[in-house]
Amino acid sequence: MEKTLMGSLIKKLENPDPNNTTPALTQMLKNQPELLRLDWCLKEIMKYLDDMEKDEVYVIDFLPNLKFLQNNELFTKDCVNEFKQFEAKYPVSFAINFTLPSGRLFKKTEIECAKPPIPTGAHTSPTPPAAATESGAADQLKSQSDEADASRTQKRLALYCNSAKPFIEFFQKSGRLVSVDVSCGLQEAIWSRICDFLMDLNFPHLKVAETVILFVFGDQELDNYHVFDYEMTILQMEQFFDNPREEPEKIIQVLCKEIDQCHPASRSFVVNLLNTSLTRDLMEKRKTKSIVFVDNSEKCQMNKYFKSFQSSVKETPQLRAVSSLDNEICLFPADIAEDSCKWLAGAMRELRNAT
Repeated sequence: MEKTLMGSLIKKLENPDPNNTTPALTQMLKNQPELLRLDWCLKEIMKYLDDMEKDEVYVIDFLPNLKFLQNNELFTKDCVNEFKQFEAKYPVSFAINFTLPSGRLFKKTEIECAKPPIPTGAHTSPTPPAAATESGAADQLKSQSDEADASRTQKRLALYCNSAKPFIEFFQKSGRLVSVDVSCGLQEAIWSRICDFLMDLNFPHLKVAETVILFVFGDQELDNYHVFDYEMTILQMEQFFDNPREEPEKIIQVLCKEIDQCHPASRSFVVNLLNTSLTRDLMEKRKTKSIVFVDNSEKCQMNKYFKSFQSSVKETPQLRAVSSLDNEICLFPADIAEDSCKWLAGAMRELRNAT
């Protein structure tokens, strides 16, 4: 929303200077705080949504990050009436609040600002008096700087919390607030929690994947999934090795290389693991809890992920789909264990990034 609001507010400036936009907007809102009324902000969002595709679901980053936009009592206020008008046209399913306990935030700040301790028994050279004085002054200045940084962080956090409070309370009272603890700081773990939540609500996975890979374990499965009816590149992995029983990690490395070297227009693959060390039995043993998005729904079929040459699509066995944060989806026969699918998808990502 911040980008939308900034674009609209800039139009209200007289002779705006592209190199001096933020100070000019700050001063304008200081003199005319009514320009950032909450009802006006929501109307700007409605204008934006009016131009979007109908019957779709949209995620709006509602609270601006810029301090001069947050620090406005006409924006951060009791929002019941304003949202009532907004939701008459665009109902809100829920709000997501990313939470970070303040205690953890300031503990982290203290650790980063702390001076490294001198190891016990370490030998230090005698410091001349003048140098000692200069060093002491520098340490004092650094300490003051660290304290100032912590103070600014605390004030910034307080401003954000006060700004978010009325909106959090509004959605909390209506039972539509989803809180996600982000204190772990791991992007994949946070994304996994959100994915799990969306899957529980039966939200479909609509991400457009750049690469889709179907793994099969024999020629019979090639027939079962009617792969020759679809636009896809077939990779017979045993053909890439003198000894196709190479270690699984080696098989995966070669697979990643082949996929990455394929023509950009060819991003759909079926990988036949027949006669390689990547067997069904091995997959059952190699399991992991790596962070991936999983689709086990009945709609997880070939025609959902691949383009068919045929006008009528033949029925195929159900698939299991997994994808990590990379723009890549891996498909498996539905009887392959979920954690095994996660292992192979995760191994592809790790080995590709390692090379």
